Amino acid sequence: MVNKLKTMMNTTYLKKIVIIIMLLFSSGIYAAYPTDEEIVNDIESELILEGDTSELDVNITCHNGVVTLEGEVDSINEVYKLIDIARSTSGVIEINTSKLTINKD
Repeated sequence: MVNKLKTMMNTTYLKKIVIIIMLLFSSGIYAAYPTDEEIVNDIESELILEGDTSELDVNITCHNGVVTLEGEVDSINEVYKLIDIARSTSGVIEINTSKLTINKD
């Protein structure tokens, strides 16, 4: 009888732990952050969807959530568009635009 009671208590305890873990993951408290590669892919995908930015000569890299935009753009509006897309991407912590240049031609 004592062993049966211990088994029931252990099972109930384990069920409670599993439920708590499930709740934590589903609430986003322990949700996984996107990897740097996923962040770059998300930004590039959004650029393709935008259409008017698909011909930009810009290289996008990411390290620990810090996105670096490097290359040439035709106007300041393209810079703002790149920043807006990067800013709206999940996992982006900071955006470095120091390697972007505006083509004066």
